[in-house]
Amino acid sequence: MQTETQNQAESPEESNFNQMVTEALAQYDVADAKIAELGELYFPLEADGPEDKEGLAVVKKARLHMRNLRTTVEKKRKQLKAESLEYGKRVDNEAKRIIGLMLPIEEHLLAEEEKVAEELERRAAEEARKLKRKIGARYRALQEMGLHYNTDEVGALDDEEWEEYLEGALAEAAELKRREEAKEAARKEAAEAAAKAKAEAQRARAEARAQIEKAQAEADEAKREADEARAELAAMKKKEQDQEDAKLEAQRAQERAEADADAAKAEAAAAKARAAREKAEAEAAEANRKLEESRKKSAEDRKDNERDGETLERLVSAMRFSGADTVHLRQLVRVGDALEKGRNGWTKGFWETPLVAVKDQEEA
Repeated sequence: MQTETQNQAESPEESNFNQMVTEALAQYDVADAKIAELGELYFPLEADGPEDKEGLAVVKKARLHMRNLRTTVEKKRKQLKAESLEYGKRVDNEAKRIIGLMLPIEEHLLAEEEKVAEELERRAAEEARKLKRKIGARYRALQEMGLHYNTDEVGALDDEEWEEYLEGALAEAAELKRREEAKEAARKEAAEAAAKAKAEAQRARAEARAQIEKAQAEADEAKREADEARAELAAMKKKEQDQEDAKLEAQRAQERAEADADAAKAEAAAAKARAAREKAEAEAAEANRKLEESRKKSAEDRKDNERDGETLERLVSAMRFSGADTVHLRQLVRVGDALEKGRNGWTKGFWETPLVAVKDQEEA
């Protein structure tokens, strides 16, 4: 019942304003039911670590969808606020324009009333001055005769009539006195009418001035209220913008921190990979170097062994054919064994020929 009473008490302007606000809010085009449906759809989404690329892609796509909806609502909010401020500005300007169109008309009418009142005052004063001069001259003549006459009637007479009038003045003195009193009453009534007309004109001017001042005061009050509304809207807009900026800055800081953490992890992994690669390259280089040194040493040893073998072979042959005893041959064999142990390139078969020669010498 209270709601119905309030609705019935709304003025047409309030009803239009409420209808405008309702239509503006409907332009957001994002219903609560739709938001709840999106929450039920997106809240269960999760990404199971960096390896869950498919889950992460789904989460990112859902986030971009929600961000697009949010930015759309924000853009619509700014548009509607701008339209409301523009509406208030248009209301103020229209009121000023209407008042500006009305004031010249009202001032013109007031000026016309004042002009008529002033003309009435001027005419009354002029007639009074003329009548006063004419009556004064004739009245002085009548006073010289000791008579009192109606000044207006006397002043209206021409010279001939005035002369005739003077001839019957004494006979009509009583009547003239009566008429003079009547004219005096009429003069007073005219003066009172003039004073009343002047007072009425002054009252009309005062009322018109009061109405103008009232209209100006109402316009100033409307401007003050509009200024307060604009200031309040500006403060609300700034507060909302500050909150949005702080929220965006926190989100950016979190994203930067996550990006920095991911970059640090990637850099650490890259450094570890570089270290492993450098170590493997160093080990391969060292192995190649050792292999090359081994190959060079083996080649040198083979050359030395070949020279030593040829030398010992010549010695054995010389000793065998020269009739050397078994002791010298065994000493020569021990020298060959020592050389064999110090050089990797020799084989035990190399001494088969000298040993056979030693055995043959022992059997002989």
